Amino acid sequence: MKDLPAVNWSGINDLYERFEASLPFNRTLITVMMAKIDEATEDCGGKGFLNIPALRKALPTPAWADMIVPDSTLYKVLRSEYFKCSPQDPTNALGEE
Repeated sequence: MKDLPAVNWSGINDLYERFEASLPFNRTLITVMMAKIDEATEDCGGKGFLNIPALRKALPTPAWADMIVPDSTLYKVLRSEYFKCSPQDPTNALGEE
């Protein structure tokens, strides 16, 4: 796996667009990302959830390095309410380390 090129910040003035561009999701092809999520889910027992260490193992590139840094924006995003399974099942889809 290889990261796509880093974001060219010139021309990105919108605060929300800059935040989105700062995350590594846009540096990974969607087909690769889906396969890596499946890989990490299987590594966690194939029960529909995964944890951050398994995701990091599946995404070992520099763009994804901050996912294991608790004070990083990426870590906080991955642990946010938006990554929970569903409103009916409030467990964090990323599970617990």
